[in-house]
Amino acid sequence: MRLTTRQSIQRDPLLSLLAKTGKTGLFLGGQVIFSVGDRSDALFLIQSGIVKLTIGSRKGTEAVTSLLQREHFFGDEALDPERQSRSTNAMALTSVQVVRIHRDTVFRVLRCNPEIRSAFMSYLVRQVAHLQQELADTLLYNSEQRLARALLSLVQSGKANYPQAVPNLSQQVLANMIGSTRQRVNALMQRFRKLGFVDYSGGLHIHSSIRNVAGTE
Repeated sequence: MRLTTRQSIQRDPLLSLLAKTGKTGLFLGGQVIFSVGDRSDALFLIQSGIVKLTIGSRKGTEAVTSLLQREHFFGDEALDPERQSRSTNAMALTSVQVVRIHRDTVFRVLRCNPEIRSAFMSYLVRQVAHLQQELADTLLYNSEQRLARALLSLVQSGKANYPQAVPNLSQQVLANMIGSTRQRVNALMQRFRKLGFVDYSGGLHIHSSIRNVAGTE
């Protein structure tokens, strides 16, 4: 599954009000925020940094399901009162500041504010649409295209200037994101570099030409 940067909720009463009702927490890069099996009773809002969501198999393999940045919610399985434990892992990929909002608080705010409730429902619908698109990408595109699309998803939306600096993720993380191996990603990144799609001058930079292989144009 390709990397996902879910559409954030723009700054509106939803963000400002919910943020004020929670508790702020700080996590260093590599630190676990929650794990599969942990108590699922709170929603998280990212104020800064990048959070990685993963799932694992019994064989020990890991798949990255989402890479989330500022103004994104995660841990939304907590909104299901019948779900008592987490079904995903959340880890700080960089230094992260989050607001932890208890499930009861979220429900109270949504009950008392119809406009916020409507905005939040729209956000959840967009999340479902993104998950469907990710599944389609996995079925329709080969590993080279999935990697290109994953790298493009790191680019700041609405910013037209290229090349763009993006988080320099490890090849294993990229492999987990697209359902491939580190060796395959290594070969593809070397190819992308030779073709001028990416460069490592002062970090990882993505060039607009990578769109040609991603199938986005």
